[in-house]
Amino acid sequence: MTVIKIEKKKPVWPLILGIGVVAVLIYFFAFNEKEETVQEVQFTEDLINVTEFNRTVASYVNFINEDTLKMEYNDSFSKEAFLRLVDATNAMAEEINMDIHSNMARVVKYVNRIKADPIETAHADDFRKAADLLTSSVLKSMQQSKYPDLASDIVELENASASIDPNILILDQIYQIKTFFREASDLLLKMN
Repeated sequence: MTVIKIEKKKPVWPLILGIGVVAVLIYFFAFNEKEETVQEVQFTEDLINVTEFNRTVASYVNFINEDTLKMEYNDSFSKEAFLRLVDATNAMAEEINMDIHSNMARVVKYVNRIKADPIETAHADDFRKAADLLTSSVLKSMQQSKYPDLASDIVELENASASIDPNILILDQIYQIKTFFREASDLLLKMN
């Protein structure tokens, strides 16, 4: 009788397990590199869309923070400061994609009535109307929609606006006018 040699086959499972481990490692390293690349791209795009400090707002804040004693001699300061405030408000509204053009047109109409004639009390009335409209219709709506944590700041600005008496000369209300501009400056700075 002949002897038949039977050889046992080597097990295949270690080979399959080894190939599986290598495949998982390759997939893991390739997947991690792609994920990191996507995260870096998103982070970069987010930074591109962020404006860190609006120059128009900064210009207004600097103008208000400068020595405003010239207002005591010339009330054209109030018109110039108000026009800068309008520009800064428009710039902030543009950044947050808010349409305020119709209200701002009315504000500018009142501001343009303010002239360099310090004897005219109508200028105080126009100033107060512009301040109230800007505060209650524009800045308050911006604050409520995008900056809810600034509610106390808008109240302070409303109080500053309400303290301006429309029946008294602008030059006799220097403190109230300056307070209004400072409160508006502080609010816009916090929004910026």
